[in-house]
Amino acid sequence: MTWQKTTGSQYLTCQWRRDECKVVFQRGKFHVIGGYETEAQGRFQRSAEAFDVASWQWDPVNEDLLETTTHPRTCVVGDDGKMYMCRGRDLVEKQGATWQPIASFQLSCAADFT
Repeated sequence: MTWQKTTGSQYLTCQWRRDECKVVFQRGKFHVIGGYETEAQGRFQRSAEAFDVASWQWDPVNEDLLETTTHPRTCVVGDDGKMYMCRGRDLVEKQGATWQPIASFQLSCAADFT
């Protein structure tokens, strides 16, 4: 994929507006994770949406990407292409439809908002 300068702007519209969401790029898609609707002020959603750059289409909403209504701030994609997140004292990895602990920390992650 290469970036090209354009004279116009194209806007991508998610299923719903999200405040405090996390966006990561994984396997050709921008994943918009968690967040909350403006009117919900701080009541984080478990859902995520993915925008496929190749097809220029949004995938169906994944209503249960996050197991709990948590702030997705620590969600990252590693060099191996897998998605990771801090949750409590655990480092968890997205494996299929679930998040699995792969390591534990002595102290709770400071950025974990569960």
